[in-house]
Amino acid sequence: MIHGINIHKIFPWETWMYSAITELGIDFVRVDLNWNEMEFERGKWNPDYEAMINTLTAKNVQIFATLAYTPAWLTDNFRKPPPISEWEKIIITICNYYKGSKLKYLGVWNEPNLSDFWLGSVDQYIEMVKVASDIFRDNHFQCVGPEVSPQGNDYLHKVLSQVSDKFDVISIHQYKATGGRTWDNITGYNKKILCFNHHETGQKEIIRQYSAMPIWLTEFGFETGEQAPIELKSFYEKSDNQVDATFLYHLRDFDMTSKQFGLMESTKYLHRNTYDIFKNRYGY
Repeated sequence: MIHGINIHKIFPWETWMYSAITELGIDFVRVDLNWNEMEFERGKWNPDYEAMINTLTAKNVQIFATLAYTPAWLTDNFRKPPPISEWEKIIITICNYYKGSKLKYLGVWNEPNLSDFWLGSVDQYIEMVKVASDIFRDNHFQCVGPEVSPQGNDYLHKVLSQVSDKFDVISIHQYKATGGRTWDNITGYNKKILCFNHHETGQKEIIRQYSAMPIWLTEFGFETGEQAPIELKSFYEKSDNQVDATFLYHLRDFDMTSKQFGLMESTKYLHRNTYDIFKNRYGY
C-alpha cells in the first residue's frame, strides 16, 4: 500500500523541502500542475514546474500530478472550463514534455464538484475526462479521477456512471469533518476508513458499483492540534486494504491564516506533532 503526501508546488527557493522529502522517506507525491501558472501567457512557460518534476525524478520519487485551472489568456476566471480544443492541446503538451520522468499519473482537475474550483457543468467535466484519458493512455500515462470532495455523492455517481472506464485509478478526497459530518470512532476506525460510510451509501460502495480499479484517497488530513497525531497514527494502523493509496494533506502549511494541516509550519518550517507519525507511516 502506498502512503504518499501532497506537496503541491516546490519552487527553487524552497530547496529545504527536498531535504524533508529525503528525511521523511517520501516515495510518492501528489503535486499541482496549475495550467494558469505554468503557461501564464500563451506559449510562455514557468520553468519552476519543470524544475520541480525534474528534481523529484532525480530523487526517484513517484509523481501524481493534478492538471487544473484555465489560464487568464483564455478566460476571466480560472475555475471556468477551457475550450475543449485548448484542453486537448495542453494535455498533448504535458504528455510530450514529461515522457521519461517519474510523472506517470495525471489527474483531471481538482474537486470539480465544488464551485471553489470548478464553474463548469458535470457534463463539461465528463467531456474533459474523455479527451484527457484517451491522450494520457496513448502516451503511457494513467488517468486519475474524478478527484471529488465528499460534499454530495450525486456528482460521483454521475461521473462514474458515464466515464468510469476512462479512469485507471479512482480518486477521492476526505477529511475528518466535512459539512457537519465527522469520522466516527476517530481513534479506533474498526478496520474501516469510516469516511466511506458517513453517507447512507459510502463513497467506496459507490465506486464499486461502477469500477474495480484501484482507489486512491488523494487528500485526507487532520487539523493541527493535540488530537492530530493520535488520529493520524490510528489512520495508518487501520487503513490497510481499505484503499490502494493515501496522500496526506500536506507537507507544509501555506500561510498562518487558513486552517493548518501541514507536517511543518509555513514560516520557520518547524516540525509539528504529526511529523514523526508520518515518518513512521509504514511501521504501524
